[in-house]
Amino acid sequence: MAGDYWFVPEEWQWLYQGFIDILATLMAVFLALIGYQTLIPLVVIPFLGPLLNRVEKITTGQTIEVGWRRDVLNAMVGGWFALRDAVVQVILLLLSWLTGPLQPIVMAIVNSFFLGRGSFDYLLEKHSTSFGERKLLTRAYRPQIYGLGLAQFLGLLIPLVGLVLVPAVGVVAAALLIQDYPPQQQLMAANAVSRR
Repeated sequence: MAGDYWFVPEEWQWLYQGFIDILATLMAVFLALIGYQTLIPLVVIPFLGPLLNRVEKITTGQTIEVGWRRDVLNAMVGGWFALRDAVVQVILLLLSWLTGPLQPIVMAIVNSFFLGRGSFDYLLEKHSTSFGERKLLTRAYRPQIYGLGLAQFLGLLIPLVGLVLVPAVGVVAAALLIQDYPPQQQLMAANAVSRR
C-alpha cells in the first residue's frame, strides 16, 4: 500500500508513490551505469600507456616518447576534457529524452563519439605538438572516431568483460588506425574536404 503523504490527497497517494518508485528506479539505474562506466575503466587506464607503447614498438619499431612536462600537461588537459565531456553527455542525455523512441539511437551516436575520441586521445597527445593541432586532428579523424566508438559501444554491452577489454582494444585499434592513416595525411585530406 502507498505511504501516507500529508501533502497529497489520499485518493492520489497511489499515483504519487508510483511516480516516486519509478523516479527512484531510474535514478538508481542511471547512477549504477555512471559508476559502472566510470569506475571499472579506472582499473584499466594505468595499463593503457604501456600497452600503447608495446603496440607502437611492434607496428613501427619505436615508441613515441614525450617528456614528463608534456605528460603532466596532457594529464591536466585530459582531466579537463573528461569533466567537460561528462557534463556534455549528461546534458545530451537529458535532451535525448525529447527524441522519444529515437533516444537509444541518439545516445548510441553520442556515446560512440565520446568513446572513440577517448581512445584516440592517448595517441593524439603524442602526435600533436599543440592544442590547436590536436583539435584539428580530432576533426580529421572524425569518421574513424565514430566507427571505433560504435564498435566500443557495442562491446560495452557485454557485462563486465566489455568494460575491462573495450578500453584496451580501443586504444590498440586507434593505434592501428593512426598507423594506417598517418596524422599528416589525415590533416591534408581534411583540409582538402573543407576547401570544397
